[in-house]
Amino acid sequence: MTNIIIAISILIIGISSYTDAVSRKAPLIGKRYFNLSYGLSNNKSANSISLARLGMNLPITNKLDLGFGSFQGWRTYSDDQETKQNQHDYSFFTNLKYHFLPKSIINPFIIIEMGQVIQTLQAKDNTNMGTSSGLLFINESENSHTFTAIQYYYSIGLGEQLIIKDKTCFSMSYNFGVLKNKSYQHFIANIGHWILEDVFLDLQFKSHINTSANEFHLISYILF
Repeated sequence: MTNIIIAISILIIGISSYTDAVSRKAPLIGKRYFNLSYGLSNNKSANSISLARLGMNLPITNKLDLGFGSFQGWRTYSDDQETKQNQHDYSFFTNLKYHFLPKSIINPFIIIEMGQVIQTLQAKDNTNMGTSSGLLFINESENSHTFTAIQYYYSIGLGEQLIIKDKTCFSMSYNFGVLKNKSYQHFIANIGHWILEDVFLDLQFKSHINTSANEFHLISYILF
């Protein structure tokens, strides 16, 4: 019985030590950083959608982070090799991310975000373009040949981060939001690795659950 107790104690100490060791490096929790990303999206109503993000993260406590930044999407839509319209959407956002178990290998979190989306479209001629699909949230807007629309959104997300090794982690989350009185849902999965002491490289897949659109992003996080 004594040997079993000793073995269990050693196992618990080992797991705790391993958890503390990997938690110091793998996640971005409680760290100051800015991130840059570039991505591509497929959308049934448009081709060659490019996406870019610039953001910053500031820790408030050991469990709570404040983030803010800008997210942009742009495309040139062509028909029969003749350019019909140029579209550029961009947003400004801020969010709060709370980590329930920041020093654990498995760390659930919740994120609350709100922001503003500005959608601009310009056609080559005076043809009424009808309904236009957004590039960031795949929302739809009625428009003429040239227009600018300003909308606001808010969302809440639940997710989990899993530390695979001391420099690698995997995370996934589900997000529910509202834009222009219409709801949307996103599923996001990430896998990242520290390629340098202060540089974390992340691959992200994002699915718009209520549409057929998917996104792929390459994100770099740089500590400061």
